[in-house]
Amino acid sequence: MSVAFTRLWASIDLTYLPKKYHTYVGPSVRRVYLDTARQADLQRQLASAQQMITKLEQDKKALVQSSEQDRAVAKAQASEATVARKANKHLLRQLLEKTEEHALANRKHQQALDALRADRTRWKGQYESSQENCAEQRQKYNDE
Repeated sequence: MSVAFTRLWASIDLTYLPKKYHTYVGPSVRRVYLDTARQADLQRQLASAQQMITKLEQDKKALVQSSEQDRAVAKAQASEATVARKANKHLLRQLLEKTEEHALANRKHQQALDALRADRTRWKGQYESSQENCAEQRQKYNDE
């Protein structure tokens, strides 16, 4: 690696300054050497860093936009979920009501069925008793 130096000179016009002050005004550093190769390397690093910053800013914009879209989708889905939960609650309430109505109707039908069975048993008993009476009456009639 070659190193190139640039020499900078600073000259001061001392004509209007009294001679006794000239020693105080003279530069403390007579020559300044700058490493231009190092400066060029720093320039390249700076350009690379600026490109990276630009790319990162573009990535950030894309991520912000994507994030905003995702938030909008999530908000819409949350809204739909709320509506679905309300509808589900309503349907569950209706199902419970219908289940209770069905159970009540089953109890009423069972009671009616039990009453019919009791009536059947009673009527069967009366029928059998009338059959016996009829048989007795026939025998009595036949005997006479």
